[in-house]
Amino acid sequence: MLVVGVVLVAWLARRDTDSAERGDHPPIAYFFQPANVYPAILYLSDNRTTRTLVELSDHLVDYAVSPDGSQIAFSRSNADGTIDIWLVEVATGNLRPLTDCVKARCEAPTWRADGSQIAYQRHDRNPVTDRLEPRVWIVDVQTAQSRLLAEDVQQHGATPVWDPTGRRIAYYDETVPGIRVLDMASGSEVVIANRNDVVGAFSPDGSRLVYPVLTRGALRETFYSQLEIVDFESMAIEYISSELVEDVFAAWSPDGTQLLVARRYLDERYTAGTQLYTLEIASGAVEPVIVDPAYHHAAMSYDATGRWIVFQRFALTESGAEPEIWLHDTETGETRLIAPNAFFPAFVNPSPR
Repeated sequence: MLVVGVVLVAWLARRDTDSAERGDHPPIAYFFQPANVYPAILYLSDNRTTRTLVELSDHLVDYAVSPDGSQIAFSRSNADGTIDIWLVEVATGNLRPLTDCVKARCEAPTWRADGSQIAYQRHDRNPVTDRLEPRVWIVDVQTAQSRLLAEDVQQHGATPVWDPTGRRIAYYDETVPGIRVLDMASGSEVVIANRNDVVGAFSPDGSRLVYPVLTRGALRETFYSQLEIVDFESMAIEYISSELVEDVFAAWSPDGTQLLVARRYLDERYTAGTQLYTLEIASGAVEPVIVDPAYHHAAMSYDATGRWIVFQRFALTESGAEPEIWLHDTETGETRLIAPNAFFPAFVNPSPR
C-alpha cells in the first residue's frame, strides 16, 4: 500500500545576503506521496527543512488546519473501510482520535473559528436503499463528543465549511439540490439552489459566500463552471464571471477585496488547464498571477498577510507527470517549487484576527 504523509514545511531564515529581501513565508502543510518509499523522505535545503507530522500505512483522506495553526485534523481510513477523524499537534506530533465512526465514513473536517469544534461529513448506509447518505456532524475538540448538526435526521449534508468568524456554517444538500447556510446564533437558515455540489468559500468577515454554478455554454452545447457571490445581509446574489470563461474555484484575499480564481478562458486565450488570476470584486478588474498553458493550476490559497500564494500544479504535456506544490511571492513576483509529487497545500498560520 502506498503511504501518504502530511508534511509540514518550515522555512529557516536565510544566512546569505538576500535573506531580508526574500523573506520567510509561513509553514505549509501538504500531502506527500513518494513512489514506493517507506518511511518518509526527509527533505533539507539551504533555506528550509521538512519534517513529517503523520505517517501511517492507512490512507489519509483529507485534512484541515486549526485557526491558530497549532493542530491539524485529518481523516484516516481504517482496515474495515470506515474512516475516522484524528488530531495531530503541530509542535509535538502527538496524535489522538476524535471520532469512532462505526460502519460509517467520517471526513471533510472544518474548524470553527475559536478552535472548539470541528464539523465534518459522515456517510452512513441507508438499510433500505443500501446507499451511503451524507450528514453533517459536530465534534467537540476537548471531549471528542459528536452530535448531528441538523435536528432533522433525514436532512442530508456534505462538505461543510465554517465561516472565518464561526457564525455561519454552509454545506451541500443533494436533496434540494443546493447549499444550506445555517446561522449558528439565530438558528435561521438560507438555502441557495445550486446543482454544482461544491459549497465554495466564505469571505474573511463571513458576510459573503462565493461558489461555483453550472452554466450552459455560449453555444448551449455544454456546461461549465462559473462564480456567484451571495451577500447574507442583503441576500443579493451577484454573478461575477464573464461570459467566455470557466471559473472552477476561488479563494478570498485576506482583506476581502479580491478573489484568486482558477480560470480557463474559452476564447482565443483558451488553455487546456486552469490558470490563476486575481478578480477585484468592486471593479471586476482581472490580473494574471500564474499563466502557463503547459500546466493545470488548482488548490490555491493566500497566507494570512496576503503576500504569499501557495498552489498545486500539474504538467499537462509530460507523460507520468506528478502534482507539485509551488509558492508565489506577490511582492517580488518570484515563484518557486516547494515539493514535487505533492498535493493539497495549506498554510499553517494563525488568523490575523
